[in-house]
Amino acid sequence: MATSQPSNPPGFFSGDRKYEGDGGMELERVWQQFQWREIRGCPGRYVVARRAAGALSSMSLVDLLARSEVAEASMILKVRKDGKDPMDIIFFPGGGGIITYCRFKKDGEASIAVPLYIHTLNTESGLIRKILDMGIEDQTVFRGYAAVSRRTRIIATLLSFLNPNSRSKLASTVTVTLHAVFSEN
Repeated sequence: MATSQPSNPPGFFSGDRKYEGDGGMELERVWQQFQWREIRGCPGRYVVARRAAGALSSMSLVDLLARSEVAEASMILKVRKDGKDPMDIIFFPGGGGIITYCRFKKDGEASIAVPLYIHTLNTESGLIRKILDMGIEDQTVFRGYAAVSRRTRIIATLLSFLNPNSRSKLASTVTVTLHAVFSEN
């Protein structure tokens, strides 16, 4: 007798079914619009599949959000850290978000630097883990940034007590559990 897995509640992320419920409907909407592949060794973090990356690499996060119709560009947090590519981060209200890295490459003909955007789609736990692992939480990412929900702040606080290895293993379970607790209230 075949048993069926419980279906993901409406309004939550399904994606590739590895991290069901670890994000909201905005995350799912962006997932459905592009072909994503998981970043090796980064649970809950995805990049656009190589064959689809070309068109998106010239699209800023503002343009990507406008195309996806998921969030306001005014909600983008700009993070600049010494020695790192500039990052734009958006937290989706239902959980998860996008980190866009901007690199510059030389345009051979014009000899000018052209922006190259690398978009990473993140489950809620993947986004929180990456921010904690990069050590940028002190830049008001979790404190004082209005787009970050109370639930996300609580998850970030809990995960910050774990070492990176344990954080990678437990983050999605903690996040999905807290999504369920907060949805009951």
